[in-house]
Amino acid sequence: MPTTSKGITYPASYGHTRIWEHLETLATDVNRILTDGSVSGARIATATHDTDSGTFTTAETVIASVTATLKAGRTYRVRWVTRIGTSVANDIATPRIREDNVSGAERTVDFLPLPNAGTVGNLFIVETEYTAAADGAKTFVGTAQRASGTGNLYREASSNRPTYLYVDYVRG
Repeated sequence: MPTTSKGITYPASYGHTRIWEHLETLATDVNRILTDGSVSGARIATATHDTDSGTFTTAETVIASVTATLKAGRTYRVRWVTRIGTSVANDIATPRIREDNVSGAERTVDFLPLPNAGTVGNLFIVETEYTAAADGAKTFVGTAQRASGTGNLYREASSNRPTYLYVDYVRG
């Protein structure tokens, strides 16, 4: 039977006598493609945190982590959605996405003004793209530190305001 460029097998124009077998093959191929992360936008990994982190100040601190199984040559989007809280209004936080750990390669950095002190935190989203150099497990971490101010900062999260760190397939 012929196969599409995405690996989906389909019946030839003369092979219709047992169509149910062809449908079963088609369903198997589609299922494989949808679950192997080869469809753009497919979610590869998710980490959810629903409790506050410990406090941190000027030392860069890992406050979220996700590990995904990646394939060499493919590009992935790493997206971090979280809230940072502070004990003193008008601090500035520096959130980052890094490879592997707190000293890993920096993929993106931002500055987040924290105009209010309190329990809800300040929402931010940072994202970056990453092209895998090798097949295998890859860890990404969300880090933060206080860039200015005097407060104690923390990842603010709860069951109705969780932190997410996602890895999605993009292309390749």
